[in-house]
Amino acid sequence: DEEADRLDALIQDSLDLARIQARQENPRVEECTIDSVVSGVLDKMKRYLARHTIIVSVPDDLPVVRGDRFLFEQMIGQILDNAWKYAAAGSRVWIAGWQENAEIILTIRNEGPQIPEEERTAIFDRFYRGERSRASVEGTGLGLAIAKTIAEVHGGRVWLQAAEEGPEFCFALPAGPIGKGPENDREPYYIAD
Repeated sequence: DEEADRLDALIQDSLDLARIQARQENPRVEECTIDSVVSGVLDKMKRYLARHTIIVSVPDDLPVVRGDRFLFEQMIGQILDNAWKYAAAGSRVWIAGWQENAEIILTIRNEGPQIPEEERTAIFDRFYRGERSRASVEGTGLGLAIAKTIAEVHGGRVWLQAAEEGPEFCFALPAGPIGKGPENDREPYYIAD
C-alpha cells in the first residue's frame, strides 16, 4: 500500500508539473493579493500545520500580483509541505511578505535543518532529494521544482537562503494590476483537470 501511495504521489506531481509547463505559453491571468493567497493555503493545510506555530506577517495592503491564483496557492503549498515535513513538531514557521521595488517578496522560513550550501540550487531540480533526507522524509523530489516553475511562469524567481533559525525560501513576483493592451486582451486560459 505504501509503495502504491508513493507511486500515486509521483504520478500526480509529474502531471502537475506538466500542466504548469503547458500553461507557460498562455497562463491564466487574474489579480491576486498575496495575503489572501497565503490565508487560503493555510486554511487548506491547517491539518498538517497544526503541530507547528505559524507566524504570518503579510500586510493586506500590498499591491496585487498578476497570475493564476490556483498556481500561486500550489507554489506556496509546496514550500509549506516541506516545512511541516522537515521541521520538528512544535517548531515555528514564519511567512512574511513585503514590496521591494516592482516586486512582491514572499519568504517562508522554518526551524528545520539547514540545507548545505552545495545543495541550495540543486534542490529546485526535478527529482532531487537532499543527501540527509532521502531515507527519512517521504517525497517525490518534485515539490520544489513545481514551486520554481510556477514562479518562473509568472515572471518571478525563487531562491533559498540560510537564516539563523533554518532554511528560508524566497519568492519574488512582479507587482501591479493587469495592464491594458493587446498582450492582456485575451480570454483566461483554462485546463480541464
